[in-house]
Amino acid sequence: MFRTQRLAILLALAVATLASFDANATVRYVRVDGSNDQRIYIGRAGWISVPSSCHDPSRPCSSISHAIRVASNGDHIKVARGRYSESLNAKADSRYSNKTDVVIQGGFGSDFMTHNDRSTSTTIENPDGPHTFSASGLGTLALTFKDLELFLSGGLMWKSKTAMQITSGNVTNLFGSYRSLTKRGRVNLTFRNVWLVTGRYSAGAAIEATSGRFSQLTLNLIDVVSNVSIKATARSYTGPPSLANDDWSHMYLQVQGSRIQHVDGRAALDVLARGSNAQALVSVRESEILGNHGDGVSVEGEEGGRVSLDIVNSFLVENEGDGLVARRGEIDASVHYSTITRNGRGILAISGVMDLMNTIVWGNDHSSDIGATGAIVSASYSDVGGVFASNYQEGPGVVNLDPRFARIDVPNWSDDYHLSGDSPLIDRGLCGDAPHEVDFDGEERPMGRGCEIGADEVRPALGVFSTPFTPTPLLLNKFSQPTGR
Repeated sequence: MFRTQRLAILLALAVATLASFDANATVRYVRVDGSNDQRIYIGRAGWISVPSSCHDPSRPCSSISHAIRVASNGDHIKVARGRYSESLNAKADSRYSNKTDVVIQGGFGSDFMTHNDRSTSTTIENPDGPHTFSASGLGTLALTFKDLELFLSGGLMWKSKTAMQITSGNVTNLFGSYRSLTKRGRVNLTFRNVWLVTGRYSAGAAIEATSGRFSQLTLNLIDVVSNVSIKATARSYTGPPSLANDDWSHMYLQVQGSRIQHVDGRAALDVLARGSNAQALVSVRESEILGNHGDGVSVEGEEGGRVSLDIVNSFLVENEGDGLVARRGEIDASVHYSTITRNGRGILAISGVMDLMNTIVWGNDHSSDIGATGAIVSASYSDVGGVFASNYQEGPGVVNLDPRFARIDVPNWSDDYHLSGDSPLIDRGLCGDAPHEVDFDGEERPMGRGCEIGADEVRPALGVFSTPFTPTPLLLNKFSQPTGR
């Protein structure tokens, strides 16, 4: 009895010693052939196994989940190249409360001295489980994933210990979904230089990010390529207003330098705010929403929910549905310096207020490039084709001209929606009040006498478009073909 108690005390002291060391650790290491256990020698107790702290690059851990569990605020988890078959779980327990600024970065060599930022060199998948990623938003949780491929054989899932319970009936298909259901929590999740892909049979899998009551959820997609839909929901109390005064839910969604493509479902980017104090703030910048089977971007508010949408320097092209839809509710949308073309229809605005400036909405398949049946749509310094609207306000600088894109319908070549050197939209935009000093490609705006209309600024000295636009990934130096496709 005494020996057992003594052994337990020694083990507790050993774990406490490791924990005290971890408090000062800033870098942790993971490699496929590593180990999550560490053997230490304690007197008469002999050799015992304790959880590894992952702090020694010569003795890395074997799973990313374990490294996340033992990480402290501000830690950097370096992941060696390889394929990790695991479910990343960050459960709502004392180890995860208020865990912030933890970076999980792939692409490192086996000695962790070299790094390759090709996102497909480090792949995470969970072929046997229901979800590739699950985590809890108890307290504050902030994680950043960099230089990785997440193969969503099971989707991604976020939920909270005290929030709505996820059951099998909530999963949209065999391969699962990403659901973020937080209550009284703050979750900040960032993907940077990441592939989000599904296999051939899981094309319908979705990323569903839902901020629950008294919650704030921030989802950042930066330099990301995704072939799964992004569904973002802010959900607050939906009962009598007198009971909802102190209820709130905030969803912040940023899509920057990214591409969402080849997605099945209603919309590639689908945003909903439900409840009188629910608010979704969405920013799409320098991104492509391309070739999806439904709508490109869809926003709506239900039962008093509000959506604020800001699209800048982006291409919404070749979507089978509408490029942009404002479905219902209190919606405040602005679309500046963007190109919306070759969709089923360019814009369908059923509700809210929408402002277009320096934007191309032209050459879509529907007879009306803009359909506004209930919303107030205003346009200035834009190229707008057919309009069917009950409340359309045309300001100065609006034209209806063929933009003369760089390359359209040329056999054996991909379409290119940059402007050609002889486009009539060159120098026809408004620059005076423009806060956007670069175009889609990151090149200076303006480069001539004035700003161009659309997402692309033409270099006048060359007289041609600045950078080829192809259906291969946006940042060719960073992205390669995902292994999951």
